Amino acid sequence: TDTRIVRVNPSTGAEEWNYVAPAPMRGFGLVDGFVCFFTSDPRNASANGVSAVDAGRGIVIWFRTFEGYSNSAVQDAGGTALFLSTSPARLYGFEVETGREILHAPLASGGLGLQVLQADERHVLVASTDRFIESYELSSGRLRWRSDLRGMSTRVMEANATSIVIIAERSGVSGDVTVAMLIDLKTGKVAKLLEGIALGDPRFAAVEDERAFVVGFDGARHEVVVRELS
Repeated sequence: TDTRIVRVNPSTGAEEWNYVAPAPMRGFGLVDGFVCFFTSDPRNASANGVSAVDAGRGIVIWFRTFEGYSNSAVQDAGGTALFLSTSPARLYGFEVETGREILHAPLASGGLGLQVLQADERHVLVASTDRFIESYELSSGRLRWRSDLRGMSTRVMEANATSIVIIAERSGVSGDVTVAMLIDLKTGKVAKLLEGIALGDPRFAAVEDERAFVVGFDGARHEVVVRELS
């Protein structure tokens, strides 16, 4: 809940530990064996902070304050507790075992309406639906590339270690056209583009190694439609 974290033994149902927070919690994320969340400083309710509880023992390991307001849940970026903020728009990263701040970088396009699409020990993908995708270097916070999505109504967006798959509706002269694209994760460039594909109602995408698939449902025929992008 927003005031309590309980660890239960899955085999017996017995309670192993019970942590009661001094201030409300939100935006939970499991990062390398630690439960991370946002909360306020009990001594100063106007100060926003992020905290980590050892998932094995139920003990608070660290608490750090930060500028602005959290704009995402805490994400696991290869052992780094990562999140976005607004006012100011920042990309924050804390070493989860020590609470040491290792990343404090400005977001190039502001913090509103953003989500973390993917994060690991090398990079962070930040997406704004129907606007753009940005890739940041985790070690420095440097903007690596930006891919423009304006003019599209995004239906599905999935990423893996090498690619991003997007299914969207793009306005054209004769009406909306279904578009499926494969974006290279290293460069941000479109590696493959299919326009006017018959997917029915796009539902999801799957990316596995070098192959990518998009899946939709044809309501008229009551059929699942699968297309390969790779």
